[in-house]
Amino acid sequence: MAVALPPTRLSVLAAGLGHSDDVLAKDTVRRRHGPYWYFRFEEFDRRTGQTRYRREYVPESELARVRRWIRRSRAASGRGRAVLSFLRHYVTGVEARARRRARMLASDARARSWSANRPASELINPRFV
Repeated sequence: MAVALPPTRLSVLAAGLGHSDDVLAKDTVRRRHGPYWYFRFEEFDRRTGQTRYRREYVPESELARVRRWIRRSRAASGRGRAVLSFLRHYVTGVEARARRRARMLASDARARSWSANRPASELINPRFV
C-alpha cells in the first residue's frame, strides 16, 4: 500500500529536447511540443518500507489547480515547522537557564565549603584590619 507524501515540486520539461530546430519548424500538424509540466512527489510504501520518487504529467488545463494544491500544502507544513522551531528555541532556552543556575549554585556551594573549612583568622584580610 503506497501513501502519497506532500508534494515536493512542479517542474517543466522544455519542448523539443533532442530535436533540431528544422524538425520543429517542418511540423505542419500541431503536435504537443511542450512545455510539459510534471508533478514530482515521493511515495512511501509501508509494505516494503521504501520511499519512491514519482512524477505525473499535468495538463495545462489542470495547472492552476495543482499549483493551488502545492501552495496550500507548503503553507500548512510551514506552520508546522514554525511551531516546532518555536518549541525547539523555547526548550533550548529553558535548558540553558537550568545549566547556568546549576553552575551558579555549584560555585556558591564551593565558596561556602571553602570558607566553612577555614579558621576565622584566615578569612580576615590583614590589610583591612
